[in-house]
Amino acid sequence: MKLFNKYHEGELQVQELVGETRQAEFNGQAIDTSIISGAIQFISEQEYVVVNVEDENKHVWASVITGERGFMSARFSKYIRIKLQFTDVNENDVFWKNIEKNKKVGMLIIELASRRRLRVNGVISTINDDVLEISVKESYPNCMKYIQRRHIVSRQSWNDTKSDEIKVGFTLDKSQQRIIKKSDTFFIGSANPNGYLDASHRGGQPGFIEVIDNNTIRIPDYKGNSMFNTFGNLMRNENAGVVFWDFEHGKILQMTGKVKIHWDNPGTEQVTTGTRRFWEFTLEKWVEQKIGRDFKWEFLDYSPHNPDIKI
Repeated sequence: MKLFNKYHEGELQVQELVGETRQAEFNGQAIDTSIISGAIQFISEQEYVVVNVEDENKHVWASVITGERGFMSARFSKYIRIKLQFTDVNENDVFWKNIEKNKKVGMLIIELASRRRLRVNGVISTINDDVLEISVKESYPNCMKYIQRRHIVSRQSWNDTKSDEIKVGFTLDKSQQRIIKKSDTFFIGSANPNGYLDASHRGGQPGFIEVIDNNTIRIPDYKGNSMFNTFGNLMRNENAGVVFWDFEHGKILQMTGKVKIHWDNPGTEQVTTGTRRFWEFTLEKWVEQKIGRDFKWEFLDYSPHNPDIKI
């Protein structure tokens, strides 16, 4: 009996292009329209979640929402509920600005300390002064590869002046380039042909991201789960959003732009884990701001799967 195909045309195209169709079919059995029971408690224990949304111009933006432990929960395995009274809502963040009009949301529920992560894609079904509720359309756990472990040792809410610290621009200055070059963790949001959004993690040794110029960054694509959800989306929609979490200074750098994939780069096997693939992100606009909650982090270790960045 043939496995029900849970992928869209862009994902299928990439899987065939790189010769990973059979592995993708096998791994695709994890994709479901509800949250697995083992993840329900995991969701309720988190203090942050990566989200992405489209703005009025169909630009994709990624962000990070924070809150008190328990601000987020799963209802009946079909809904993610965010209790706004326990959430650090920054009304200046592009996510909160756009969810009234654009209700499709991508989520990555990730716990850096344990390297556990769960992807949830859905549609906002309820939004009021108390609750944001997302109806799950697709959910599945991801593997632990390339995640650097960090543990929260203390946390506190920022004061009300945090909204005054927002900066916006269209080219990267030297301080933002330093954030990117030093980064070992960031997140990407993309949209599929039906407008559904997806949030994904990317990680590596510091320096694995190359700053080409003040508008362009270049990232190696490591071996993953063969599903190619992000690349499949980008095959059909080049718009993407990335967010860098500056753990040291408690801020995020959000960037929206377009992605171009470079499929075959001979001589790069070591830095790409054998894929020989890279992708370039061309910036259109950035926002730099304090994250919702002042976390103090303890760095634990790098992923053992990270390749050496030296060629």
